Amino acid sequence: MGKKIKPLGVKRKRGKKFEWRGEISQSQQSSIKSKSIFRDQRLGQKNPSLDKEQKYLLRYQRERDFLSRRKQKFELDDTLELTHKGMKLSDLKDDYVEDYDLDLSDEDDFKSKKLPRMDDDLVNEMHFGDEKHRSKKNAYEELIQKSKQNKLIRQQEKEENLEITRKLDGDFMDITKRLKFKNKTQNAEADEYDNLLLEIREDAKVQAEYGMVNKSYKQAREAWEEAGENWAVPEDYKEFVVIIRENPISCIEKYKTWSECETKKTKLASQTRLLQFSLKFFIHSFDSESLDTHDELIEFIYNLSKEHANIAEGLFISSALELGNTLPLSLVYYYFLVSKLFTISFSDTLTSALSTLAGCIFTEYPLTTYKTIRNMLLLARVYTQHWLCGKYSPELIRGLIRVIEKFKGSVIIQEFNIDVLFNQENDNALFTFAYKMMHEQKTLFGKFLNFEGVLVDVEMEVSSQPEPMKMYEKPVEEIQTYEPLVFGKIRSNKKNRDTNKEVTELDKLREQAKKAKKMAKRVLEKETEGVMFEKNQEFKAGQEEKTVKQNLVKNMLDELQSEYKRFSTTMEKKKDRKKRKKRMGGGRTEQNS
Repeated sequence: MGKKIKPLGVKRKRGKKFEWRGEISQSQQSSIKSKSIFRDQRLGQKNPSLDKEQKYLLRYQRERDFLSRRKQKFELDDTLELTHKGMKLSDLKDDYVEDYDLDLSDEDDFKSKKLPRMDDDLVNEMHFGDEKHRSKKNAYEELIQKSKQNKLIRQQEKEENLEITRKLDGDFMDITKRLKFKNKTQNAEADEYDNLLLEIREDAKVQAEYGMVNKSYKQAREAWEEAGENWAVPEDYKEFVVIIRENPISCIEKYKTWSECETKKTKLASQTRLLQFSLKFFIHSFDSESLDTHDELIEFIYNLSKEHANIAEGLFISSALELGNTLPLSLVYYYFLVSKLFTISFSDTLTSALSTLAGCIFTEYPLTTYKTIRNMLLLARVYTQHWLCGKYSPELIRGLIRVIEKFKGSVIIQEFNIDVLFNQENDNALFTFAYKMMHEQKTLFGKFLNFEGVLVDVEMEVSSQPEPMKMYEKPVEEIQTYEPLVFGKIRSNKKNRDTNKEVTELDKLREQAKKAKKMAKRVLEKETEGVMFEKNQEFKAGQEEKTVKQNLVKNMLDELQSEYKRFSTTMEKKKDRKKRKKRMGGGRTEQNS
């Protein structure tokens, strides 16, 4: 590319040149190169078949085409004139001030204009802060002074506006007195209350708080109205359920945005109806078992209840009276929502009704499926943390004991982390610990209903197990490490004791504690070994994946290098072939000549 290729037969032409130089003298050769030649390149000049008129006509046509092409390119023949605000640019005055006086006749010599000089003090004050160091204190003082000055200016403007409005009101009253209205009494003059109300209306903060609706709500409602949708809260609950069953969260949010654009009275009525219907739907008709959807709906109900706190308590009481003896997941969230919105005192109607319902669920609800057991444990967690503030009620302990009895000999125990939930190591230890705690905190549990009956039932069940009953007087640490084992007559291996002598209860307990510690150590060692084995397996799998990826990358690079080598070799071969052809072509032309 870009190289000049010599034509064929160069040697032959070079030989002819030498022959020509020999024939012509040296003086003639020098004169030929130095002479200038005039070539007439006018159109049609070398064509003998054309007349003068034809030549002139052709030249005129070519010149006209050239000019028309130029004018079309730069739009020189355009008759339109540029205007600014309806006036031609040529008629406008040029307000451009030149910095220099230029003389077009002599562009090299020009004189600069003497611009008016500003005062040095003014320049320093405007651009350099009056050449004074300003501290933070001075800056803040200046800001405070400016804000006070602006406040005074606004106050003066406000007073002027009030005076003008009063004058207008007085003039209007004078005009209305002269007019004759039919059966209409004149209004009384404005007093201090009216003037104060006028000032409050004109305040910008009050207008922003009460007079304006959010623009996003208006835009959304206008878009729905254009699409032909109506998201006003229905009067009937069945119609509400039919509409929101497929996508409840988005539909409820649309209802709320629609009601935000209404007047204050209708907004309050529609949003109370929306809160009542959403609570009823959440308790009775919400079938979802996923926690995320419950969280979103609970957040919406919580925010709406916070906005209307006076009405929310009555709605929650009415919904609590409609609760049945069922245990869905929504009931757990309902207890959590009540604990966040209201104070738990166990004396008002709402919390007392919900506490009795929770006691009935803990003591009597049948634990038949995995979901009911899960909901029971979640309700126990919420009830202890948010209602009882970390303490235990007798009904709650009864429910935990029922769950433990359900777990005995079952596979479901593997799906629950009971050690984390109850902070105990086995079922019997929790059983005895719960009963001991009930006896210790009998004064606190006395305010709950059916305390004595639950305590007697639990005591009867505990008394049927003789070995855990002997642990009540021991501290809690020993109860936690206690593991009940079936012992008969334990024989001593020591030589100084009789082989047929029975071991005392303290010795039994010590041996059981030692065995429990050994078992705990074995379990911990097995768990640590399992964890380490899993980590090693994961590390090995990760290393194998890395090696496989590295091998794939290496293979790809090797293939690319091999393809590049092939391509480079083919290109070099093509270049060599072209060179050979050129050489062979030059030789053939010489032979032919």
